Amino acid sequence: MPAQSGVRVLSLAGSAANALDADVRTRLSEELSAAQVDPDVRAIVLAGGDGMFSAGINVMEYGAPLAAPWVDTLAEQIEQSAKPVVAAIEGVALGAGFALALAAHGRVAQEEARVGLPEVKLGIVPTGGATQRLPRLAGAQVSLSLMVSGRPVSVRDPGFRHVFDRIVTEDVVTEACELAGGLADAGRWTRTCDKRAGLSDPAAYLKATAEISARTRDEDSAEAGIVRAVEGALLLPFEQGMALEGALFEATRQAPVARAARHLLVAERRAAFVPQVVSDAARPVHDVILTGQRGAFVETAIMALDAGWSVHLRPPRATDASAIRARLADIYGGAVQRGRMDGAARDARLARLHLLQEGTAEPEADLVFELGGAGPALSGNPARVRLGDGDDVRSGSTGPQLWARLYAPAHSALLAEVASGKGAQPDEVATLVQALGRARKTVIRAGTFPGMIGRNLDWVLWSAALALAEAGHNLYEIDAAARRLGYAQGPFSQMDTEGLAVVAAWLDHLGAARGAPPLTESSPIRLLARDGHTGRRAGRGFYIYDAGKAQPDPGIQARIDALAKTSEAALKAADPGAALAAAIVNEAARLLALGVALRASDIDVVLVKGMGVAREKGGLLIQADIKGLFSALRVMKTLAPAAPHLWEPQEGVLDMVKNGVGFFGRG
Repeated sequence: MPAQSGVRVLSLAGSAANALDADVRTRLSEELSAAQVDPDVRAIVLAGGDGMFSAGINVMEYGAPLAAPWVDTLAEQIEQSAKPVVAAIEGVALGAGFALALAAHGRVAQEEARVGLPEVKLGIVPTGGATQRLPRLAGAQVSLSLMVSGRPVSVRDPGFRHVFDRIVTEDVVTEACELAGGLADAGRWTRTCDKRAGLSDPAAYLKATAEISARTRDEDSAEAGIVRAVEGALLLPFEQGMALEGALFEATRQAPVARAARHLLVAERRAAFVPQVVSDAARPVHDVILTGQRGAFVETAIMALDAGWSVHLRPPRATDASAIRARLADIYGGAVQRGRMDGAARDARLARLHLLQEGTAEPEADLVFELGGAGPALSGNPARVRLGDGDDVRSGSTGPQLWARLYAPAHSALLAEVASGKGAQPDEVATLVQALGRARKTVIRAGTFPGMIGRNLDWVLWSAALALAEAGHNLYEIDAAARRLGYAQGPFSQMDTEGLAVVAAWLDHLGAARGAPPLTESSPIRLLARDGHTGRRAGRGFYIYDAGKAQPDPGIQARIDALAKTSEAALKAADPGAALAAAIVNEAARLLALGVALRASDIDVVLVKGMGVAREKGGLLIQADIKGLFSALRVMKTLAPAAPHLWEPQEGVLDMVKNGVGFFGRG
């Protein structure tokens, strides 16, 4: 960009979100060097473009060899400039983008701008000198809060009073040019590495780092590394602090947890592009009809009302409609009392809820959601979407050709699966996908197979857990093994929550769809259900529930032990966690081969966003890749004779191991 009164403005624009990719870094470094020797330049301003400063490094760069110039080198070049450099921040300055701004000799921010260091969410310590420069300006408490939370905050936060020289309402670049020119005129400025405001109270500084350190469990985590780096800002000379940051950054970015975090972030971004959907064909949605035979009418209505649609409600019985409306009024009234919305927002939502009476004509609707089975005949020809768990999804089936599973609770869970038959029109599919996106759902496209992705993953987890229990494993230890894999609930706890009769029906239904052997009458789940141990709602299932809290029941374990099959020696000797993980990996390969899942990354998104697997795991397929698929294959081959429907290796697994690759490439 051209100079303004001897102030040269260098733009970070060039990539999406002004990301600091290798080409942008190289260009910026060259322009900084050129400005040093240009006699017409007396000061420099770093600016973004399109309303934002910079979103930082592209996440995929962290998993590859670092391309020069890296951020720490570029930040040092800025800080050591012989001419003053001022950062002009608008929109957001995140990660490495904020690190470059911290290296400047002055910072001007637009009042609505936000800054952040979100690297912890990727399992890594911030780079570019952020752990050394921010504490010198803002102290330990503010710095640690920003880095450990990973959340962006407003530049108007009082903790940043020494970080920003000016916070303005008007043109931030013009103000930055004025500040840069003033520094040049004065002939003096202070480098951030030489500032001491944030280090002025060593006792308070060390207290803040000690408090955060006490809450950090894993010594090798990014959080622990951040604390060490911030401690180093106080205790070490700047150059040594930078060396410490570099070592911690390198150690954490190579760690499995960082690889898993990068993988999940990319998987979620990839999920935003739903395969085989022509987005231009989508129609806007204004009116929806909720009808059907059974299901979560209240939660689905909240989802639709919150999305801004008019909802026309026709539940199974006309008498249910007023009760549903009353329940919705109570829920929204509670939201107002808790300060989550105001009265006007509540009233606007309820005004868009309409009860359809028997004999009245239906309105023109853009979508019809049928919960738990087909609703009554409707006039017109709106797109009908069958909502449920996907039990009736069939390739080539008659009737509705659109299915969707809204993960529970439908109004707040952020995941939906969508399947479409050959009779579904492109505009119907696109309209449904776009509508669910407006309802804040990540939409995963699934193939037309009963249960779609999620219920088949449930099936294999529950079936493998029952097989291990019948072989003599303690069911509570199996649950503990599943939690170590990353599940929030173990399979037996999950089955209790669903209800044992419901789970048994699912296991039979999906087992038949895949040609697996049915549950026997002596299966633990059938025995308990017959004895009234039907699950959490009844207060007893595989666990006993006292005031809603699950307690192991030694009597139940003793009954299951009595059923143990002595012929299943391999299963009895297996590590439960390894056996469960191998079954999930094998099922993933099957779903991909059948086209039920279109991308391996979608399976990990379903596991994390829909099935309660911890985000830090990144999903079970990336974990299998990190550990190596050969170990999973070895478990499969050992256990396949006992339960081939679970552990007989899929061709996809055999091919990946043969070729030395995983679900997501090599290494």
